[in-house]
Amino acid sequence: MAKLALQVHGKVSRREWLRFLRKMAVTNDEHWVWQACRGYNGYGQFGWRSATYRAHRFAYMALRGDIPVGRELDHLCSIRSCVNPGCLEIVTRKMNQQRSNSISGANSRKTHCQAGHSNAENGYRASRRLTNGRLKQWRGCRRCRAQHNADYQAKHPTRIHSKD
Repeated sequence: MAKLALQVHGKVSRREWLRFLRKMAVTNDEHWVWQACRGYNGYGQFGWRSATYRAHRFAYMALRGDIPVGRELDHLCSIRSCVNPGCLEIVTRKMNQQRSNSISGANSRKTHCQAGHSNAENGYRASRRLTNGRLKQWRGCRRCRAQHNADYQAKHPTRIHSKD
């Protein structure tokens, strides 16, 4: 741990960095796993100068410098409790979501709909509407939706009422 203490960026004192190091453990595969307080989402939390920081952000700022405004840190190792700056990369929010294992990340990586239509030439449509007091969201292929609407209209023809 003495080797880690020598690499500290100018903003963090040696004493503060050593306090940070006591709250993590280095694994055999070079991950620095946060052992102290974690938030509900699994990210470590660290108090520094009357503020609470996510531990991985603190480690990155201490060893590499500031994180640009509008950018995020992406865990390349996918371990939220890892605070090793070598496992972190500065990316945009969009890139971070695309790389994630969340539903939005999985959807953003899709290239075709279930019927095989290409997203590039066809595009996806996202829609929101309020149903029974709840916001209902869906995402779907434009061609599939158009086909569904045509099938529905054929099955349920609308009646035109005359004014007679």
